[in-house]
Amino acid sequence: MKKPSYPPTGVLPPYPPTGGGPVYEHIEDIIIDLWDYCMELEDEYHKTGNQDVLVRFAAAIITVQYWEDMLLSMEGFHVFSLYF
Repeated sequence: MKKPSYPPTGVLPPYPPTGGGPVYEHIEDIIIDLWDYCMELEDEYHKTGNQDVLVRFAAAIITVQYWEDMLLSMEGFHVFSLYF
């Protein structure tokens, strides 16, 4: 096995390959994509009634709450002006 050229860590995933950049530039973009995903899951649940979809929906909502909390802690409470 070839030894990696970057320092691996136990907690974080390895660094992206050379030339790769971040997928998102702003936390707001992550939140918007997650809300879109939540709405897709909600529609799927109403169509199928599948409990697995409901569990994925609940996990996605928790993830949204995490990123919203991160945004609030970084920018303060004036962040609501970005959404309304």
